[in-house]
Amino acid sequence: MSEKNKQEISEIKDSFVQQANGDINIYGLGYKDVKDICHDVVRQELSIVTKEAVDTFHREISLFEEQFIDRLKKLENPQVVGKLATPKLQFVLHDTIKEYAKTDDTNTKEELVDLLIDRLKVEEHSTEQHLIDECIKVIPNLSINQTFFLGALTLRRVIYQGIYYIVNDYLKKSALLYKYMDNISNLDIQYLILKKCCTDMAWGKQYKPILDGMRKRYDLLFRHSITKEAYNSFMQDHPNMNNIGIYIVLWSGGGNKLLYSSKDFLMKNTQVKGLKNHISELEQLINLYTPFSDDEIKQSLISLHPDWQKALNCYNKEVVTHIDLTPLGTYIGRRIIKKLTNYDTLSLEAFYK
Repeated sequence: MSEKNKQEISEIKDSFVQQANGDINIYGLGYKDVKDICHDVVRQELSIVTKEAVDTFHREISLFEEQFIDRLKKLENPQVVGKLATPKLQFVLHDTIKEYAKTDDTNTKEELVDLLIDRLKVEEHSTEQHLIDECIKVIPNLSINQTFFLGALTLRRVIYQGIYYIVNDYLKKSALLYKYMDNISNLDIQYLILKKCCTDMAWGKQYKPILDGMRKRYDLLFRHSITKEAYNSFMQDHPNMNNIGIYIVLWSGGGNKLLYSSKDFLMKNTQVKGLKNHISELEQLINLYTPFSDDEIKQSLISLHPDWQKALNCYNKEVVTHIDLTPLGTYIGRRIIKKLTNYDTLSLEAFYK
């Protein structure tokens, strides 16, 4: 590169810079700019608190900057970061920093940073954008009991079907959302309604008892095994099923279990070749597996995780059967499910079909 094409860039340290043929292009904001904006948007708050509070506020801003900029660097997307130069995003940044400084809960602080990052990535003027803006204001005002409860209510509407041991793992991890369900009071529920996370269902609508829902969703999961002798006897009487039987059952110990959690999922599984030609035989085979009683379903769930007991008790409360989630509550619930279980849920659109 010739001397005349060299450019001085010392004044834009930490900016997003691209240099080509001697020309320097700056995309969006640099990280120093982001720090300056963080301080500028809360300048008014700094002017109305005592000196001691100012010192604390500065520490909180510094902690926020550290987390936020670390996440921005991982994005590696200067166009997204550049949104922070707009008035709309600076108002959101202001709300986020203020809520961050007000809370002492580490998980809430992390969630606020996560929400702000998602806010930068989301399409403007979309429903999700508006929900994130509301979440930033609401989440710091929810207790961990209430947040987990929103996750539990979201799970009430999620059907995760598949082969039985994967579904068992899902049901076990789901119980992480139930840790505080025995602490949920009617006051908590009314507060969630006040915060527009939940709503009373109109015209006397209500959710069915949770065990009825579990039996319907997982009609093959909650059944007793049969012996090898019973299975072999059936196959001798129905030789046409021998080629597909291996895809339907899982041998275990002295007997076998149905491999799939639901007949619906079984019928959709492309591995089970020729199954649709043997519907009658399939029904007969399934009928050999005696369905669990309600108490057996309950004990099966509790054996996966003891906190299922809390869930079963809470889900069946009359006040809980008569409430549903708003889009805001669903958005929060989906986030906490993903964070605790690493399982994706239905899309927001699917919840409101």
